[in-house]
Amino acid sequence: MRQLRDILQSAREGQVPSHEECFHALRALSDLDDAERHDLTTLRDGPSMASRVRGILERRFRALSTDPESWLTSGQRLDAVRH
Repeated sequence: MRQLRDILQSAREGQVPSHEECFHALRALSDLDDAERHDLTTLRDGPSMASRVRGILERRFRALSTDPESWLTSGQRLDAVRH
């Protein structure tokens, strides 16, 4: 399966990803969105804010650089859902 970034890019270019790619990409983006929404709504100003924002961006980069099926079954996905 292609990386999430590649699936999204091909869809932007008008190519239709497979049903399986769409299914896993949607699930991965949904989990990522939930985790980011939680992290951003609980973000407090202070010394740890920069590291929390960096963590959010690193998680997004990891998710986009991985195929969605692998990301969903990895500890990275579980870390995103727990936060």
